[in-house]
Amino acid sequence: MSKNWMFWILLYGSFQISFASSNSSIDIAMTHCCNIGSHLDDCSDKGIDKSVVNPPNGLCRSTIKFCCELSKIPRNCGQNFHEQFDQRCRGKTNEPKACCEGCKIGKFLSALNHTCDNLPINLSPSISQMITNCCTTATPRIVRKNTNSIACKLGYKWNRNLSKCEDINECMIANNGCYEDQKCENLVGSYRCIPKNICRDGFELDYETMECREWQSMIFDTICSNGFKMNNSSGICEDINECNENGNLCDQMCVNTIGSYKCMCRRGYRIVDDKCVDIDECKVSNVCSHYCMNVKGSFKCKCPNGMRIGKNKRTCEDINECEENKGICGKKPCRNFIGGYSCDNGVDCPENFKHHPTVGGRNTTKCIRKPCETSSCKLLPKYMTFKTLKFPSNMKLPKHGIPVFNIRTKSLKFEVDFKMQIKVLPKSQNVKIASINDFSIKKQPSRALVMLMKSLQGPQTIILKVDMINKNNLKVMEAFEVKIIVENE
Repeated sequence: MSKNWMFWILLYGSFQISFASSNSSIDIAMTHCCNIGSHLDDCSDKGIDKSVVNPPNGLCRSTIKFCCELSKIPRNCGQNFHEQFDQRCRGKTNEPKACCEGCKIGKFLSALNHTCDNLPINLSPSISQMITNCCTTATPRIVRKNTNSIACKLGYKWNRNLSKCEDINECMIANNGCYEDQKCENLVGSYRCIPKNICRDGFELDYETMECREWQSMIFDTICSNGFKMNNSSGICEDINECNENGNLCDQMCVNTIGSYKCMCRRGYRIVDDKCVDIDECKVSNVCSHYCMNVKGSFKCKCPNGMRIGKNKRTCEDINECEENKGICGKKPCRNFIGGYSCDNGVDCPENFKHHPTVGGRNTTKCIRKPCETSSCKLLPKYMTFKTLKFPSNMKLPKHGIPVFNIRTKSLKFEVDFKMQIKVLPKSQNVKIASINDFSIKKQPSRALVMLMKSLQGPQTIILKVDMINKNNLKVMEAFEVKIIVENE
């Protein structure tokens, strides 16, 4: 065995008994126990017992194992490992070993009233934080295996009614052995014996200097923590309401807390460098269906011509000009479409077609094929439907797009397929021309939806043609032609 190795063993033995004293002695002992572990080949209990003179106590043994395992396989246990300790470290597997022993170190430090941060061992931030979490979340009681007894830390006793460890007032037990000229002062988890007041009336013993000082003078000399001030009448440090005393602490809102204060912002703002800065909601997400205008602390949604804002103040809804203004077209028929209306006699049916009859008149947007004998005429679709729509340029769309129009298929007795074609009439060279990829057809049990999947730039006019084809004989049963007018914003 080398001289250096013997040196660490002797140091370990000399510091072993100091674990119950001050933080500094615990730090020194932990440092040397870690050095022992870093040099071990065998990290098991057998390896430790063979390599040291005296069997180590719990904290030192865990420190040796921890540093031994960590020197061989560096680990990142994660900040939430303290929540997994009971599940991963209570069985025979005890995996991962370095993380389990590190968490045990934190629990030992808590039991010894050691601070949970500023560990004496040089560790990575994540491992150090894991040990700190295990220390701060450790309970002061220890449940012993195979018995019903529960032991608390020194200076505490078990309260069955409250099911927790509580402080023992040692001074209630015959002054806890203090001398007659001393009085017992209870502390959390401990006590101390201090001299009784031997000063005349109006004076009190200052235990720092052991001098008699005037009681009122001692109150004035008392130093309160930051965020507190002395109440001269009661002699108690009271919280300072910084928000009331200084109205210029925060940019918008000041909230007082015990011993401090907190600056907050109104809705629609966020704190940047202690200042409340407006949040541009229009850039954060698709808050509006069409146009979004940012204002200080909020936003406003706007709609294109022929549409107005809905009840939720975010979605634009079509205005039915024909219903709301009955005489808007005079004697001509009024035809409403999304974003506008037209005053005309409807569409002009192409050759070999006529307007589809309806109850009391005719359908101005649907044509039916005339009876014909030629083979070329019979290949034409039985029906043709025409629609006109208006969309604003660069309209914001939801992830799954919006429906342009729907095709009913519920009453059909055969399976159908669809063929889509597009023709674009651009009105500016700087406009991104629409393509067939901007649209899709979504089949449903009783209908098919023609969807707009990407926003369109304007101005441009798009003619979208969709053929509904009978899969059995590949004939076009009905044709749809939609004129989409994309306007500038």
